[in-house]
Amino acid sequence: DQITWTGTYTPTNSYEDSSNTVALANTWTDTAGNTGTTATTSNFAVDTLRPTLSSVAIATNGDGAASNGDTVSLTFTSSEALTANPTCTISDSGAAMANSVSVSKSGLDYTCAVIVADDDANGAVTYSIAFTDAAGNAGTAVTSGSGSVTIDNTHPTLDPVSIATNGDGDASNADTVSLTFTASEALLANPTCTISDSGAAMANAVSVSNNGLAYTCAVVVADDDANGAITFSIAFTDAAGNVGTAVTSTSDSTSVTIDNTHPTLDPVSIATNGDGDAS
Repeated sequence: DQITWTGTYTPTNSYEDSSNTVALANTWTDTAGNTGTTATTSNFAVDTLRPTLSSVAIATNGDGAASNGDTVSLTFTSSEALTANPTCTISDSGAAMANSVSVSKSGLDYTCAVIVADDDANGAVTYSIAFTDAAGNAGTAVTSGSGSVTIDNTHPTLDPVSIATNGDGDASNADTVSLTFTASEALLANPTCTISDSGAAMANAVSVSNNGLAYTCAVVVADDDANGAITFSIAFTDAAGNVGTAVTSTSDSTSVTIDNTHPTLDPVSIATNGDGDAS
C-alpha cells in the first residue's frame, strides 16, 4: 500500500527570499531495504519580513497650533508594497477626531490627512499607523516620529472694551475717537476696527496700536463726518487661527456721539444808546 508522508518547512522570522526549494534526500529505505530516490520541490518564495515605516512626520498647514479648518497631515514612507492603504488613527486628547482621515499615496510614500473640526478638543494630537505588506506580514504599529501638532480651538475674546473722545462733550472735527480693548490671548495680527458714524465709515482711516494684549483703535473726526452716535465692529483672530466673535458694543456702557453742526448767530443787530449817530 502507498503511504503519504508530509514534511513541513517553517521559515524563520524576518526572512525574505524569492528562491527556495525543499529537497528529499535518498537516505530513506522501504521495508524491503530498497533505497528511496531524491526529490525536490518546485521553487517558492518566502517572506516573513515585517514592513517598516520611515520618515514619519506630522504637521499642520495652519499658523501655530492647529484650529478649526486646518489640515493635520501625517506623512511616511513604507519599506515595501502594502496589501492595502494603512489605517491611520489620529486622535486629539485621546479621542478620535470628529472628521474622517483620508489616505493618499505616491508609490511607497503615504499621506494621512484630517481636517480639524471646531469641536475637536484642545491638546496634543496623537496617532497610530497600522499596516500590512503584500505577503500579509503586519508591521509594528507606529505611534511616533518627527514634528508635533497641538490643537487650539479656544476662540479669543475682548474684555474690557471702551470708547471715548479726547474732546469736550461730543466729538467734533479734529477730535480723536479711541476704542480701547484687551485680548484674552495673542492675536495673529492687528484686529480690524470698523468705526462708523450714522452707519457710514468715517472719513479718516483708523490706526491700530498695542501694548502687549492691550489695543487701541483711533480715528480723527473729519468735518464732514455725519452727526450721530458712533458705532463699531472689531474683527480679530488668535495666533492659532481661531476667529473671535465680532465685538460691537462696549463692556462699560461708554459711548461717543459726533456733533459737527457749527453754531450760528441770528439775529445779529447793532445800535447806540445816543440820539442819532454815535458820538
